[in-house]
Amino acid sequence: MRTRFTLKHLKDSKEFYSAIELNLFYAQYYYYKNTDNERIKGLLEYGTDDFYHIFKSINAFNKCFITILEEAEPLAAFPFIRMQVDNLVHLYAETLYPTKILYSIYEKGYVLNQIKIKGQALVQSELRKELGVSDIYKKYSGFIHPSKEQIEADKKILKRHIKDFAKDMVDVNQVIIQVLLNHTKCFKKLTK
Repeated sequence: MRTRFTLKHLKDSKEFYSAIELNLFYAQYYYYKNTDNERIKGLLEYGTDDFYHIFKSINAFNKCFITILEEAEPLAAFPFIRMQVDNLVHLYAETLYPTKILYSIYEKGYVLNQIKIKGQALVQSELRKELGVSDIYKKYSGFIHPSKEQIEADKKILKRHIKDFAKDMVDVNQVIIQVLLNHTKCFKKLTK
C-alpha cells in the first residue's frame, strides 16, 4: 500500500486512497462485527460506513482542484485546499471519537461545532492546531469569499508554477493519509 501522496495523485486520488479506504473498512469491520449496537452493525457493509462519503469528497476536491488549476484558473482552485483541510479536521475528529463525528454529520445533519463530547463542543481551530494545518487553513480561507487575498494572489499568479500552488494540497493529503493510517492501526491493535 502506497503512503506517499504526490502531485500526480491529485488527478485520480481515488486509485491512491482505495487501498487505504479498504484497509480501514476491514479493520473496523473486524473490530465491530460482534457488536450489539444496531447502528454500528449497519455500517459493516461497504458503502454504508461513516468514511465512505468523506472519501468521495476528498477525491472530488482533489480532482476539481488540479483540473481547475491546470485550466489556469487558480483563484477558483484555491478554495478546494481550504475545503480539504475541513475534510481533514472532520477525519481527525472521527479518529479521536470513533463513530460519533461522521455519523452525526452525515446522518443527523450536524456541523462539527454542534457535536458535543462530554458536554463540550468540538473546536475546529484547536483540531487544526493539533494537526499543524492552521496556517494553510488561514492562507486559503481568503479565497472562499471576496477578499484582499484574491486581488493580491491574482497579481502574483503568473509568477508561480502549478507545482507551487499544488504543494499545499499535496501536503494536506499527506496529513489525511497519516490520520487514516493511524486510525486503521488503532483498530487493528484493538482487534488483536
